[in-house]
Amino acid sequence: MATNTEGSILGNAVLRREDPGLLAGIEKFVDDLEVDGALHVHFVRSTLAHGILGEVDISEAEAMPGVVGVFTATNTDIAPMPYRFGDAGFSRPIFAIGRVRLVGDIVAAVVAGTPEQAIDAAEMVFVDYDDLDVVLDPEKAVLDSSTLLFPEMGTNVCSHTGFGEDDDVMAGAEHVTELRIHSQRLAGVPMEPNAAVAIPDGDKLSLWIPSQSPQAVRNALAKNLDIPADSLRVAVPKAMGGGFGSKSGLYAEYVAIGWIARHLARPCRWVETRSENMVAMNQGRDMILDAKMGFTKDGRMTGLAVKAVADVGAYAGSGAILPTFTQSVIQGVYDIPKVSFSCDGVVTNRSTIAAYRGAGRPEATQMLERIIDIAASELNMDPAELRRINFIPEDAFPFTAASGASYDTGAYERVLDRALDEIDIDALRSDQAARRERGDARQLGIGLCSYVEVTAPAGLHVEYGKVEVTSEGKVIARVGTSAHGQGHITSFSMIISDQLGIPMQDITILQSDTDEVPKGTGTMGSRSLQTAGSAVFVASEHVFEKASKLAASLLEAAPEDIVKSAGGLAVAGVPTKVVTWADLFAASTDDARRPEGMAPGLDYELDFDGTDATFPFGAHICVVEVDTETGQVRAQRYVAVDDAGRILNPLIVTGQQHGGIAQGISQALYEEVRYDDWGNPVTSNLADYALPAATEFTFFDTFTTETPTFRNPLGAKGIGESGTIGSTSAVHNAVLDAIAPFGVRHLDMPLTPRKVWAAIQG
Repeated sequence: MATNTEGSILGNAVLRREDPGLLAGIEKFVDDLEVDGALHVHFVRSTLAHGILGEVDISEAEAMPGVVGVFTATNTDIAPMPYRFGDAGFSRPIFAIGRVRLVGDIVAAVVAGTPEQAIDAAEMVFVDYDDLDVVLDPEKAVLDSSTLLFPEMGTNVCSHTGFGEDDDVMAGAEHVTELRIHSQRLAGVPMEPNAAVAIPDGDKLSLWIPSQSPQAVRNALAKNLDIPADSLRVAVPKAMGGGFGSKSGLYAEYVAIGWIARHLARPCRWVETRSENMVAMNQGRDMILDAKMGFTKDGRMTGLAVKAVADVGAYAGSGAILPTFTQSVIQGVYDIPKVSFSCDGVVTNRSTIAAYRGAGRPEATQMLERIIDIAASELNMDPAELRRINFIPEDAFPFTAASGASYDTGAYERVLDRALDEIDIDALRSDQAARRERGDARQLGIGLCSYVEVTAPAGLHVEYGKVEVTSEGKVIARVGTSAHGQGHITSFSMIISDQLGIPMQDITILQSDTDEVPKGTGTMGSRSLQTAGSAVFVASEHVFEKASKLAASLLEAAPEDIVKSAGGLAVAGVPTKVVTWADLFAASTDDARRPEGMAPGLDYELDFDGTDATFPFGAHICVVEVDTETGQVRAQRYVAVDDAGRILNPLIVTGQQHGGIAQGISQALYEEVRYDDWGNPVTSNLADYALPAATEFTFFDTFTTETPTFRNPLGAKGIGESGTIGSTSAVHNAVLDAIAPFGVRHLDMPLTPRKVWAAIQG
């Protein structure tokens, strides 16, 4: 239950302001933007996963009807996209130079008057390739340098992170459980694929894209195009069809569109097809973890050793540093005396890996929660009890993990007990035992997950915010985050309204446009409320403090006696003595009425610095029924108890829980990006890449507890990715619990009917 401060809007379920326009179809996406005279761009992409790039013959394409230009690496001068986390030798050229490294690599761009003309002309671009061996096994690629994606680098390893790698953390263990687990590759599949509309206007270039971080895109794009950042506008329409990591950062297509529009001095547009999106958009996960966990005979954890390899795809981006997030929470919610971790990031002939809902943290939880269930079976212990006796105690916070991560607050036993009570674990275990005794065809499985995650992690805890009262007595606020469905407009409006007493309908939130909001970090890492929310909170405090002094002067009262009142500020206990916000603004700009030494206007801006990350936590339990004759899995019950610190709007929190849980179930049972032996994607459309519909889910029973953090003034932590981190392991464990009597110890996700059935038969 959310805390509801008396007289405050915060803590109440408030309907989202964003929804009416979306539901009515009024808001526009990038593809809806109407731009007179815009040309259409179609990319010619490599059909080969790895090969030497020979001649790219564009002569016939250039002669096709409606074609304005055809561009390749040979007739453009665009700087490559730099690899920011290591050696620049791993940087990505915008158009392939010398070789192609994945199916979908950009070879050429055809520009024409209509989409149809561009597509027809693209068919007339003829490309010569010489096949090269493909790199698809990241573990083999660490040791075998016979095939290199970047020969000049001499290795396929582009990053490494770890700690305690030389320690013998299993020394003294009375029992050791081992696990090898693969967190499979996922496609982002947002409702709206990538798109771009570039509009040149003299020295100014405007780029409309669906992005989680328009300011970061502007800064990076300006470097690629070698133009001043202030001559580049990057903006997002009011509507954006999802992202969750896939739409953060710069894409090569954006650079190409921007360069072409400036070169031709014509507006250009590009909208990704779904099959194009399935190879060109950044993907997620794809990490292999080999783990050993040591225990005493009575189940106390003594050590954890993890060696991992992360497939980062053909071009190293943020996927190369995601293992650092895995590292930060590698011991999860458990008090483990000795821990070691190492992970290599490896380039392969697959699509690029980047942040995707959970971004490195789910992989740690998936490994931990699976190895604990296996250990519970080996030690003949109850899985919940094994977790409970190893939790970091509540009085140990703030807690420094073995990785060096500083956990702020935690109450892990409390959320697990709540989840067990809500699901009625004793009745379920009784039902399960009876089914096993009878040999029923439909077996029950119960899966637990206790998790911690990191939100607003290192490098993502600073955000811009500004609050300004207008001459009409309304508010315009600017934030550096960029929402794609999370309800930021509602949440930030609630904070400002609560601080100033101005109705939410009189508050305008500006975001996602570098002309309006010149700086900002963006939306990722479940950070927006605790960073941008805190920024507008602090800015509103300063505005109220100034307005109180001004009102006190106008009403001949002490500043400490000024309170919020309907329509403005008043003197406490004297409801007739009120000054409106419009009057306050007017007075603030009037030298005669403004107190001496006070600056004009009612506004405040800052870069809020949360100084450190926060660590939400929770416990999820999933109950599944497995048809042992077909391998079909159906979720029967789902309970989630999540703690994201102070909750400002429980309605929005519940929505985030539901979305995250659906994503986790989807990874556990359905989703996987697959390639054949030659590096060809075999899941490049939604007929082959499995996504569940709402009918595949059970109802979710979601609950919250509140353990406020001390690392921001709101006491809030992130919630957007928690559901995914908790649900994936809960479902994974539930299915394997159901089929454990058949001798099945472990299966990697996704647990498809065929895979489950085959394991039962085996």
